[in-house]
Amino acid sequence: MVTWKQKAACRNRGDLDWWSFSAETVEVCRGCPVRPDCLSEGLWEEESPGTWGMTSEAQRRRIRHGKATVEEVWAENSQGVLL
Repeated sequence: MVTWKQKAACRNRGDLDWWSFSAETVEVCRGCPVRPDCLSEGLWEEESPGTWGMTSEAQRRRIRHGKATVEEVWAENSQGVLL
C-alpha cells in the first residue's frame, strides 16, 4: 500500500532543511498532491517543528486554537507572508 508520504513532493528533497520553515520549503509544498494529509499529521502532533503541509509551527498553533483557518494560512504563505 502506498502511503501519502510516498507521494509527497518532498520525499526526495534531502537538500532542504524541513525542520525550519522557509520560502524554499513552502515552494515545494505549494504543488504537493498530499499537502492536506501532511498538514493533518502536523496538526495532530502538538510538538511538530518544521514545515508540515505548507505551514509553520506557529501557524499550526493558530489553526489548532481557532485563530486562523487552513485556507487563511495557505493564502498567507502563497502571498509570501511567512510566519
